[in-house]
Amino acid sequence: MNVIERLRDEFNMKTKKLTIRVHNFDKKDDVIYRTKERILIVTDVDPTYVIKTMGPYLYKYSDDILSDDEKFMNHDYAEDLTECVEGDPAPILVPKLKLLWRSLDDIGKKELITLVRDLLEIYLDYATLEGDMSKDDKTLLEKEIERRIVERQSVKKKKRTK
Repeated sequence: MNVIERLRDEFNMKTKKLTIRVHNFDKKDDVIYRTKERILIVTDVDPTYVIKTMGPYLYKYSDDILSDDEKFMNHDYAEDLTECVEGDPAPILVPKLKLLWRSLDDIGKKELITLVRDLLEIYLDYATLEGDMSKDDKTLLEKEIERRIVERQSVKKKKRTK
């Protein structure tokens, strides 16, 4: 399995985890149930579909997702959700995800935003390898990769000092 396939599979696995978590929050919601089932099926039929539809949506809000825990989860992107392609899971998942996030304690909120950030980072790596980004987007990606390198280095330093 090559790197692109591993990234795609990791994105699918984390999207399934996120979708199941949102569904478990409100099991009576038929729309989220159908979305969950669609994601579980489509990832087997077309493994690239979810990363190619949800990834660009996450990327569009990457600054908000990465800036702080509250900004993405508390901002209403309803106007943008109407622009999504039919069948795209983002217009269904994101509002439900935000409802779930608001009901969680601080630890649960941190876990959920970490999962969203992981999805974004996986998509950034995937899109770079697939060549789906413009030069401006690649410049932003380079900055993001630099941030992650610095972050990993600071974590290593903290571990060494303990």
